Amino acid sequence: MPWFVGRTRPCCEHIAQRQIERQLGVLAPPKWNDATHTYLPMFLDKRNRRRQCLFSGWLFIRQTEPYAFLFHIEALSYLLMQDKQPAILKDSIIGEWRNREDRRGLVRLPEQRFHKGDTVKVLYGPLKDQTAIYQGMSANERATVLLAILGKETKASIDAHALTRA
Repeated sequence: MPWFVGRTRPCCEHIAQRQIERQLGVLAPPKWNDATHTYLPMFLDKRNRRRQCLFSGWLFIRQTEPYAFLFHIEALSYLLMQDKQPAILKDSIIGEWRNREDRRGLVRLPEQRFHKGDTVKVLYGPLKDQTAIYQGMSANERATVLLAILGKETKASIDAHALTRA
């Protein structure tokens, strides 16, 4: 079942979550990251030693019909819209986040192996044995790197597992 994406007021993700659950008649006590009709992915901020929203200010709401009541949720600023309908987020994307959750309901983030500016070497693929400068992560476990090709620096997106320190 698809999901709607809602933007909440600053630091009001849990308030919006409870208001939606109340509207839908879900009377379960609020729990971290465990709601019937909403999904709020959390991670453990190791620096501050506390739970933190993975997407601060965003709430994922199970698609409901009718959805008009969502426009009256106080803590919800707006829904992402597309063609005068709420935009739909595929269930497979939420499923990927849920697969990364541990038993405490926290999403495990991949460890950052490289820092911006690190020199890396490509282990396999069409750019095998090329040396590059790491720029950061992009979508789908891919890294963005700068390659010196024909005397010009060119950005490329490479599988993050194909990189090692040079």
